[in-house]
Amino acid sequence: MRLFLHSLVAFAMLSNSASGWGQSTTVTFQVDMNQLSEPATYGAVFLNASFTGWCGGCDPMTDADNDGIWTLTKTLDPGTYEYKFTIDGWNAQEWFSEGEACTSTIDGFTNRTVTVAGVPLELAPECFSECGLCQGAVTGCTYTIAANYDPMATIDDNSCTFDGNVSTGCPSDLNGDGTVSTADLLEFLISFGQVC
Repeated sequence: MRLFLHSLVAFAMLSNSASGWGQSTTVTFQVDMNQLSEPATYGAVFLNASFTGWCGGCDPMTDADNDGIWTLTKTLDPGTYEYKFTIDGWNAQEWFSEGEACTSTIDGFTNRTVTVAGVPLELAPECFSECGLCQGAVTGCTYTIAANYDPMATIDDNSCTFDGNVSTGCPSDLNGDGTVSTADLLEFLISFGQVC
C-alpha cells in the first residue's frame, strides 16, 4: 500500500510538472493611480496579498517612468491568490463590493484574485479600487469659475487662472485667484480702514 501511495504521489507531481501547474512563475502586478482624486497625497503604493501574509509595507511597487502606473513582479507557485493595492502600507486601501468581477469574498473581506497556472503572467494596469482599466483620465482645470475651466477634465492639474475680481466661493480669497496667499493679505491691507 505504501509503495502504491508513493507511486501515486510521484505520478501526480510529474503530471503537474508536465502541464505547467507545478512550476513557479513570474506574475507582474500593475495598478493605475492616475485617477486617484488627490495623487500628491501619498508616498508609495504597495501590494498586499495572501501570499505575503497581508504584511502592509513589505512589497513596495515602483513607478520608474512616473506615468502613474505602479508595478511589481513576484515569483509565485501555481494557485489562486487574493491581493489588493494599498497606499503607504495600510494608510489607505482599495475597497470593493462583494460580487465585483475581479474579486472574491472570503470571511467578509473582498479582494482582487489572480490564478497562477505555471506560465508568466502580466496583469493589465487596472484602476485603483476598480475592476478594469481607467477610463479617460484627462488633466486640466476643474474649477468651474476659472477662466480656463475644462469641462472634460477629470483630474485638476492646478493650472486654473482667474480673470479680475471673481468670487471664488472662498471668502478669504480677496483677489479671486483661487488661492489664499500673501497677495490676499496685501489686498486687505490696501483697503483696511476705508469707509464703505
